[in-house]
Amino acid sequence: AASAGINVDEYIEQVKALLINVDSLPFSEEVCLSVLHDLRYNAQAALAALRLCVAWQQPPAAGSSAAASAVDGAPCAAAANSVLWLQRLRERARRTKWSDGECEALNEGIAVHGKELATLH
Repeated sequence: AASAGINVDEYIEQVKALLINVDSLPFSEEVCLSVLHDLRYNAQAALAALRLCVAWQQPPAAGSSAAASAVDGAPCAAAANSVLWLQRLRERARRTKWSDGECEALNEGIAVHGKELATLH
């Protein structure tokens, strides 16, 4: 990334800022860097795609067409790359929820039965 002239810290901060109000797409540094790598360290393309992805996630406001205009004015590459962001962020959120559920079940088994639930079968 450094050889491509990209300030990774700045890129990560911009991604965080774009995702700050989108509960359905939690920030993941791993996903952030993975998308940057897949787009050959083109931070502008990655950010344009994320902006479009975020616009799609926003509920339509009454009388506002901000999301629609963001989608209509976006290049095809940004639309395709926004799907990359969406898939990766959703998968990351899914894995995090699964992991949290496993931890909760493990803790409950230990608290209630004094051992891991897997040993009860």
